Order: sequence, then structure tokens, then C-alpha cells
Amino acid sequence: MIRLTFRYVFIPYLQRETDAWVHLRNWTKRRADCKKLLPNEIPMLVIQKPHLYGTADYKVLQSLLCMHVTAEHYCMRY
Repeated sequence: MIRLTFRYVFIPYLQRETDAWVHLRNWTKRRADCKKLLPNEIPMLVIQKPHLYGTADYKVLQSLLCMHVTAEHYCMRY
């Protein structure tokens, strides 16, 4: 009986609290931090519409050949 109470009362409560925390964390504006380059806007809006916030593209392009050479050098073969 105690197990059923735990499953039907506490787990949904914990899920609601977790969902509320995630929503608060992802939909509120961050405090300004002069030591980071990323935007200080609302994270979910930046993810959904990055062109509106002037975000920079930090990805590093690698050729497939370079990745294969690196994998052969560092990955162990069994």
C-alpha cells in the first residue's frame, strides 16, 4: 500500500516540481556576466530564433579525412 501511495502521489508531485524548475530555468533572462561571450537573453528564445540576437557561429568545420586519421591515431582497435 505504501508503494502505491509513493507512486501515485509523490512521483507526480516531483515531476510537476521538476517541470516548473525547468520552465523557470529555460524561460527567464540570465544575469549579465562580463566574462562570457554568449548572449544574456532568454535561453529558449535564443535557441528558437538565434538570428534575432546576433549570435555567432562557433562551430569548427572538419573534413571527413581528418576525422578518420584522428580516429585511427587515437581510437583503440580490438
